[in-house]
Amino acid sequence: MDLVKAIYTIGGLLLILMSFPLILRRVPPNPVYGFRIQWTQKDPEKWYLVNAHTGKWLSFAGICSLLGAIGLSLVPGIHLAVYAFACLAVLLVTVFLAIVQSIRFLRKMDDQQ
Repeated sequence: MDLVKAIYTIGGLLLILMSFPLILRRVPPNPVYGFRIQWTQKDPEKWYLVNAHTGKWLSFAGICSLLGAIGLSLVPGIHLAVYAFACLAVLLVTVFLAIVQSIRFLRKMDDQQ
């Protein structure tokens, strides 16, 4: 259980740390890191706005993953498989939410132009 807890805890921390450069708009358009879709790649202004928004949601996902890993480990008698899948579910749901919110944000930007 300790190894799985460490993996999800460190994963949550890494997600939080990786989101800060996006939030602070320090990541220029590139083919590797960020919310890389056709619309953001073509327009640097959109790139920075959408990636800052995405970074906030990814930070939220990292915090949820971190808290989920710690909180679920405190459940008395939780089976390792249940713990691992619950942590994975928290991570996947929150990252999916981050993606959906980023797409909605981008569409809202396009509608305003």
